[in-house]
Amino acid sequence: MDKIIKLPKTRRITPALDQRQRLAEEIFRAIEPQLRFCAFHTFAQFKGDSTRELWAWRYRIARNSVNDRLRKG
Repeated sequence: MDKIIKLPKTRRITPALDQRQRLAEEIFRAIEPQLRFCAFHTFAQFKGDSTRELWAWRYRIARNSVNDRLRKG
Protein backbone atom coordinates (compact mmCIF):
# COMPACT_ATOMS: atom_id res chain seq x y z
CA MET A 1 0.00 0.00 0.00
CA ASP A 2 1.24 3.47 -0.83
CA LYS A 3 2.85 5.17 2.17
CA ILE A 4 0.85 8.39 1.70
CA ILE A 5 -2.39 6.38 1.96
CA LYS A 6 -1.30 4.14 4.83
CA LEU A 7 -0.03 6.89 7.15
CA PRO A 8 -3.33 8.81 7.60
CA LYS A 9 -5.20 5.54 8.17
CA THR A 10 -2.64 4.53 10.79
CA ARG A 11 -2.84 7.95 12.43
CA ARG A 12 -6.63 7.73 12.73
CA ILE A 13 -6.48 4.48 14.71
CA THR A 14 -3.46 5.38 16.86
CA PRO A 15 -4.57 6.18 20.43
CA ALA A 16 -1.44 7.88 21.80
CA LEU A 17 -1.12 11.60 21.14
CA ASP A 18 2.68 11.53 20.79
CA GLN A 19 2.45 8.75 18.19
CA ARG A 20 -0.26 10.63 16.26
CA GLN A 21 1.96 13.73 16.28
CA ARG A 22 4.91 11.71 14.95
CA LEU A 23 2.71 10.25 12.21
CA ALA A 24 1.38 13.72 11.29
CA GLU A 25 4.97 14.93 10.90
CA GLU A 26 5.79 11.90 8.76
CA ILE A 27 2.75 12.60 6.57
CA PHE A 28 3.88 16.18 6.12
CA ARG A 29 7.43 15.10 5.21
CA ALA A 30 5.98 12.69 2.64
CA ILE A 31 3.84 15.30 0.87
CA GLU A 32 5.81 18.51 1.48
CA PRO A 33 8.15 18.30 -1.55
CA GLN A 34 5.25 17.85 -3.95
CA LEU A 35 3.23 20.62 -2.28
CA ARG A 36 6.19 22.98 -2.40
CA PHE A 37 6.66 22.23 -6.11
CA CYS A 38 2.95 22.76 -6.86
CA ALA A 39 2.74 25.97 -4.84
CA PHE A 40 5.89 27.39 -6.41
CA HIS A 41 4.83 26.64 -9.98
CA THR A 42 1.27 27.88 -9.55
CA PHE A 43 1.97 30.97 -7.43
CA ALA A 44 1.51 33.27 -10.43
CA GLN A 45 -2.10 32.08 -10.56
CA PHE A 46 -2.86 33.27 -7.01
CA LYS A 47 -5.29 36.19 -7.19
CA GLY A 48 -6.03 36.75 -3.50
CA ASP A 49 -5.40 39.84 -1.38
CA SER A 50 -5.12 38.44 2.14
CA THR A 51 -3.29 35.88 4.22
CA ARG A 52 -6.55 34.03 4.69
CA GLU A 53 -7.02 33.73 0.93
CA LEU A 54 -3.42 32.55 0.54
CA TRP A 55 -3.93 29.77 3.11
CA ALA A 56 -7.22 28.76 1.49
CA TRP A 57 -5.44 28.59 -1.86
CA ARG A 58 -2.63 26.48 -0.37
CA TYR A 59 -5.18 24.19 1.27
CA ARG A 60 -6.86 23.64 -2.10
CA ILE A 61 -3.49 22.75 -3.63
CA ALA A 62 -2.87 20.21 -0.86
CA ARG A 63 -6.37 18.74 -1.12
CA ASN A 64 -6.16 18.48 -4.88
CA SER A 65 -2.72 16.84 -4.68
CA VAL A 66 -4.03 14.20 -2.29
CA ASN A 67 -7.12 13.61 -4.44
CA ASP A 68 -4.94 13.21 -7.54
CA ARG A 69 -2.79 10.69 -5.70
CA LEU A 70 -5.85 8.74 -4.56
CA ARG A 71 -7.28 8.64 -8.08
CA LYS A 72 -4.03 7.27 -9.49
CA GLY A 73 -4.12 4.54 -6.83
